[in-house]
Amino acid sequence: MHHYFNRLKKRASLLGNHQQKYIRTIEANLDSLMTSLENAGKSEYIHFWKGTPRLSEEMDVVLSVATSKEEKLSFLACYYSLQMLHLNIRSVDVLRLQLTGISKAKRRIPVYKEFMLQTGKDFRKLSAAYMEKLLNIFSDTDINHEYAMLGVGSLAHQDDIDVGVVDDGSESRKELNMIMNRLSREMFKSATELHFYLTEHVGSEFFTASIDEFNELLDDEIQDFIIITEMINAARILGSNRLFKKFMAEVTFRYHFQQNQDNKYHEAYLRGILGEIRSFLFREINQNKLNPKDDALRMISGVIFSGKTIFRIYRVNRWEILAALKRIDSNRKHLYNNLEKSLSFLEIFRHIFQLYVGLEEDIYLDDPVTVQNMQIVAKTLGYQDMGAISAWDHLLIHYHEYVETAKSTAAQLLVDVQEHLKVISSFSVITGMAKDPEPYRSYPGNLAVDFLKQSKFYKGTKYWDDIINELKNEKSHLLQNFINDFKQLKPRLQTKVIKEYGKVFQQALYPAISFVTLVAQKKTTLECKKISEGLIASFLENLTLCNDRVLRLTKVFSWYPDLINDFLSVLNDQQRYQFTLLIDENLWEPQSQKYKELLCSLCEIQNNTSHYFKRFFTRIISKKPIYIQYLKDTNSLDQIAKGMLATVDSLENFEDQKRQLNNYHDLEFFRVGLEALDGVPINKIESDFTEFTDNYIEILFDICKQEVIRRIGKYVPTRDLIAIYAAGGHGREQAFDDDYDLIILLNENDEEIRQYCNKIIVMMNTEIMKRGTMPHYRFADHFGHYITLVDDLDQYFSNNDVNDFIDKSQLLGARMIVGSTKFQKEFENRIIEPHIFEKCSVYMKQMIGEMKSRHEDEGKNQVEELNIKEGIGGLRDIEFLLLMYKVKYRLQEPLNLKLVNRIIEEEAHNKQDLLDLINHRDFLKRLRDLYRLTISAGNVLKTEHLDPVTKILGYHNDEHWDAREKLIQDYNRTTDYSHKIINKLLREFDNC
Repeated sequence: MHHYFNRLKKRASLLGNHQQKYIRTIEANLDSLMTSLENAGKSEYIHFWKGTPRLSEEMDVVLSVATSKEEKLSFLACYYSLQMLHLNIRSVDVLRLQLTGISKAKRRIPVYKEFMLQTGKDFRKLSAAYMEKLLNIFSDTDINHEYAMLGVGSLAHQDDIDVGVVDDGSESRKELNMIMNRLSREMFKSATELHFYLTEHVGSEFFTASIDEFNELLDDEIQDFIIITEMINAARILGSNRLFKKFMAEVTFRYHFQQNQDNKYHEAYLRGILGEIRSFLFREINQNKLNPKDDALRMISGVIFSGKTIFRIYRVNRWEILAALKRIDSNRKHLYNNLEKSLSFLEIFRHIFQLYVGLEEDIYLDDPVTVQNMQIVAKTLGYQDMGAISAWDHLLIHYHEYVETAKSTAAQLLVDVQEHLKVISSFSVITGMAKDPEPYRSYPGNLAVDFLKQSKFYKGTKYWDDIINELKNEKSHLLQNFINDFKQLKPRLQTKVIKEYGKVFQQALYPAISFVTLVAQKKTTLECKKISEGLIASFLENLTLCNDRVLRLTKVFSWYPDLINDFLSVLNDQQRYQFTLLIDENLWEPQSQKYKELLCSLCEIQNNTSHYFKRFFTRIISKKPIYIQYLKDTNSLDQIAKGMLATVDSLENFEDQKRQLNNYHDLEFFRVGLEALDGVPINKIESDFTEFTDNYIEILFDICKQEVIRRIGKYVPTRDLIAIYAAGGHGREQAFDDDYDLIILLNENDEEIRQYCNKIIVMMNTEIMKRGTMPHYRFADHFGHYITLVDDLDQYFSNNDVNDFIDKSQLLGARMIVGSTKFQKEFENRIIEPHIFEKCSVYMKQMIGEMKSRHEDEGKNQVEELNIKEGIGGLRDIEFLLLMYKVKYRLQEPLNLKLVNRIIEEEAHNKQDLLDLINHRDFLKRLRDLYRLTISAGNVLKTEHLDPVTKILGYHNDEHWDAREKLIQDYNRTTDYSHKIINKLLREFDNC
C-alpha cells in the first residue's frame, strides 16, 4: 500500500505547501486506520487511492472500526485528507484534459466555468459529510436541538468556509454552541477553517443565533450589509430544512424587492451594496500585487446579488443567478455574459493560485518565487510560452483585461440599480413632495428633521447620490426648502440637529462632504451662513472621532479629487488648518500613502497659495480633476501639456483650437507654479514660463488670423510687415507677471492691412483676458490703436519728448515673438539705432535722473513693506543698469541671460560685480515669484505675510531671530549690495 501513498505524496508535492497538512495527517494515521479496517474485514469498502461518490457511507465505515472518540477523529481526519487530495489532483487533471487543444483564451471560459461549478459541488459534498460526522461525534448522540447550518460563501473556496448556524432559540442552545465550538476547532486543526461571520455578531452566542435574534438586530436599522449579503447567499449545508425555510421567509426575503409594499429593507441593502460596488469600481490594481477578490470578485458578487434581490431570484450560486438574470432581464444579456466571463476567469485564477501557491489573497509580483509559481498556474490554465513571452505574461495581460471588463460592465449595470433605487426609495416620496417652491410644496413636515430621523434606519450605508443629486438639481427647490425648514427650528433645536447630522456624517464621508460643500457654496444665495458653518464644524468635530479617518478621507480623495478640492475651497483658514491636522498620519499601504501625500499637497496649495495661483489651479482642476494626482509629478504634467499643444494643429474648429490652447496655457502655468513652489532654480522657472507664454501668443495669433480670414472671406497678405513684441516682464523672460505687455508693430501704411491686423489683435485680446491676465498694448495710448505703425513711432521719437526714455526702455527690453528677421533688422535700423543708440548720452542722463528721483520717493516708504521692484537696489535699478549697458555697447539681445553674458564680455574688469548683481537679481526675482504664488501678485511685499515664503526658501526660527526677520535681513543686505554695485558701475557711464 505504501507505494500508492508515495505516488500520492509525489503528486501532492506539486501543490502548495499548505496541502502538506493533509499529507502529515495521513502519515500519522494511515497505518492504524488500514490495520483496523483489515482486522474488521472492511478495507474493501474504502477507496483509499481514488475519489468516490460514497463519501458519507465510507466515513461511517471508517468510524465503525475506531475504538475511542480520539481514534474516530484521527481516522476521520485521515480519510478526509485522502479524499481532499484526490479531489484537488483529480480536478486539475480533468481541467488539463478539457483545455487540451484549446488555444484561444475566450474558448477556455466555458471550461473554467464548469470546472468551478463541479469543484465547488465536490468540495461542498466532502466538507458537509465530514462536518456531519464530526457533529455526531461531539454530540455523543443525535443532536436534539433544531438547527440549520448555512453555507454563505463561495462553494469552491478552500481557504475557509463561511457558515452561519441558525438555532431554534431553545434553552438547550448553549450546548449546541459548545458543539459548534468543538467543530470549529477540529476543522481548523484537520481540514478547512470555519468562519462564523454571519452569526458571531448576532445574539448572545458566538457560533449560533436564533431567528428572533436576527429580527431584533435587523428590524430597526440596516446594520452590517455584509451580514445581509451572506444571508442572501445562504444555502443549507446541514440540519433542519424547515428552520432554514423559516429563516429565509422571516429574515432574508425582506431584502428582496416587494411590489407595491414597503421596500425599506431592500432599499437599505441596495444603498449598502451600491456604496461597496462603487468603492471597488474606483479601486486601481496595485502595480506590485494582485488581489482577485478586491480587484474585481467582490464587485462582481455585489452586482450579481443586487440583481438577485431586484428580480427576486432565490438561487444562491452566482453562475445560476446570472443564468436567471439572462432570462428575466434579457435586454442586458450581453452585460451578464461579460460579467460571467470575468467571474469564471478570476475565480479559477484565484482557485488555481491557492491550490499551487498559497491561501493568501495578495499575489506579490515583485517576488521571484511567486513569479516562478505563477508560470505553473498559467500553464495549468492552458497558457503556453510564445517565444520570449511567457505563459504567465499572457495570463497577466488577460487578468487585467477581465478586471477592466468586470469594471466597465459593473458600471453599466450600476446605473440600472441606481434608477431602480430612485423609484422604490422611501426618500423619493419626500423629495417629490418637497421639490416645489413655497407655498406650493405638498410635503407638510420639517425636511431637516425628517431626513435625519428617516436616515437612522440606513445607518452605515454609503450611497446617497440620489438625494445629493436632487439637492443639486437647479430645477428643484428641495435644497431651498430644506434650508428654510432648518431656519424654522428654534436655536437650541437647530444646534442639536446640526450635532446629530455631524454624527451621521461619520458613517459616510463622500455624501457628507458633498452635502456640506453644496450648502457652503450656496450659503449666500440661501442666506444660511450660520447653518453652513455649523454643519462644517460638526463634520470636522466628528471626524476627529474616526480612528480610520485618514484612510477613509484618502479613499474619497483618490475617487473624487475635485470634490475634496471644492470642499477645501469653502473652508476658512482655521478650518483648513484643522483639516490638515486631521490627516497628519502615515498609512502603511504604499498606494494609500501616495494619495495621502497628494492630499497633503492639495491642502498645502489651498492653505498657502495666492488667489493669483489658485485661479489657474482651480480652472484646470475643474476641467480635469485627474491632474491632481500629478501634484508631485510635474514631469507628467509637462508631457500632458506638450500633447495638448501638439493636438492644436490637428483641430479644425476655431473654438476647439482656442479651448485646447487655453487649457495648455493654464496647465503650463499650474505646472511651472508647482515647480517654483517646490524650489526649482529660477533660471529653469523663467525659461519654462517664457517658453509656454511665447507658444501661447504665437499660436493664438496664428489661429486668430485664420479665423479672421475665414470670417472676412479672403486672405490679406501682410508680406511679413507685422510683428508682435513682448515687453515688460514677459519681454525680460520673467515668470509670473500678472499682465502681458505687448507691442504690435506694422511696417506698412495700408489701412486695409491695418484693419485686418486690428481684427486679429482684438480677437487675441478677448482670449488673453479670459485667462485672467490683462493685456497692455504699449503705444496704444499715444496713437489710439492696438497696432502701432513704425512710421508713427519714428515720428514720435523725432519729437524728442523729455519723457520718451520710458518708451525707449520698453522697446529696448522688448523681445520679438511673432515676426521675421527682416522686420527686426528694419526696426533696429529705423528706430533703435537712430533714436536710442545714436542718442546714448541723452538716454543715459534721463535714466540716471529717473533712478535718483525714484530713490528719493522710495526713502519715504514704510519699513513694513518691501518694494522689490521700485525699491533702492531693487529689480528696476538692475534692469535700468542692464539697459544702459545695452545702449552703451549697442547690443541686440533682449534683457535675458544672453545679454548679461555679452555685457560681461565687454566689461571683463567688472565681471565679479556683474555676477554678484545678477545673483542678487535672481534672489529678488525668486522672492517676488514666491510671494506672488503664495500671497498676492504684487511688487510690494507685506512683511507680516512672508511666512509661507520663508518656509519654501528654507528659513527657520532660532533663539535670536525668527524666519521672517532673517529673510528681511537678507533682503536688505541684498538690495544694499545691489545699490552699491550699481552706483559704482554708474560712475563709469561718463560717455557712450
